[in-house]
Amino acid sequence: MFARSLGPEPRVSRKLSFVAALAFPWLALGCSEFEPPLPTPDAAVVLPPADTGVAPPKDAGADEGMDASPGIGVDASTHDANIDAQVVVPQDAAAEASLPDAATVDAAVFIPKRPLLPKCGFVAPVVTGAVTASLLNEISGMAVSRKNARVIWVVEDSGNGGQVHALNDQGTLIATYTIGGAALDMEDLAVGPGPLPGVSYLYIGDIGDNNGMRPNITVYRAPEPEVVWNQAPITAALPMLEPLPMTYPVGDHNAEALFVDPDTQDIYIITKDGFTRPNTLYRLAAPQQPATPRVLEPLAAVYGGNGIDLSVSAADMSADGKHIVVRSLRSATHYTRANGVSVADTLRSGTACDAELAVEDKGESISFSATGYYTISEGTAVPLNFVAFQ
Repeated sequence: MFARSLGPEPRVSRKLSFVAALAFPWLALGCSEFEPPLPTPDAAVVLPPADTGVAPPKDAGADEGMDASPGIGVDASTHDANIDAQVVVPQDAAAEASLPDAATVDAAVFIPKRPLLPKCGFVAPVVTGAVTASLLNEISGMAVSRKNARVIWVVEDSGNGGQVHALNDQGTLIATYTIGGAALDMEDLAVGPGPLPGVSYLYIGDIGDNNGMRPNITVYRAPEPEVVWNQAPITAALPMLEPLPMTYPVGDHNAEALFVDPDTQDIYIITKDGFTRPNTLYRLAAPQQPATPRVLEPLAAVYGGNGIDLSVSAADMSADGKHIVVRSLRSATHYTRANGVSVADTLRSGTACDAELAVEDKGESISFSATGYYTISEGTAVPLNFVAFQ
């Protein structure tokens, strides 16, 4: 899709021009303030019955006070000016890239903050427990089990080894499974279907790249082990593990958000960029063959949050495929996916609302359950937070 031979110009210049093309879909989203029209009642999506396990969001009017706090260590007088001014990505006109809705920008690409959205109307966050295990202090991703009741899978990021941990819904550690191999920076994980019909799989995202040095990334896939929410802690190797190696079409990216479409088994990754270039949605379409490197497909730019919160730190899709949530450190956006609408189009222009989120110092995890979603932050003895749908 992309031209790999771009002449003698430096690698950075090539990457920035590619990013400029990626960013253009933002400009089509709305007015001069980069705020798309708010969802209207006649555009609402008819959601599935309550027994599907996911309840619909209820809009409660625009969030007039959103982004009122400039964030830790940011002076309020300069906060909005810093964000609204623009983050400029220089463009190299000699380079070429193609994406849906991509186009040439004359001078610079401006990366906006998240538009004003209506509130979802979810219940305020509650604490269900705390993660007290001393070895868990850098949780970077989570996925609610679809096989084991009251079980949540978590991973830690770089420097913490190739391990997947099972917590119960009170935050107690009940199992640790080792991946082995060369996992470098596990940043998120997801639960979804896989090659064996009727089997629930873990998808473990070794997708972090803070230094921009990795030639490829890997998502590991394995059937969910069977664990019981109140069992004594165990340690074991994760059986039937399959590596799914992949590369970006151009350059490298840091990423911390991973989810799987339950209908298609496509794997989605959202890069963690935000300030320097758009957070970008990539897809690895099913079927995926173990140990067979493939190139990710870029699909759309994705909003982060507001203020100093532009980068995406986690995402998830509900078990019925109707809901997507994307979070940054201090904000979350809930998208409702209409029947027949692609994931990319949902994140680009679907019905969206401002979701409830607990105050977390370094929130890098979010995952749907049957009745809401859980979130968690990095840190020691951190609370396990839950937001219920109305």
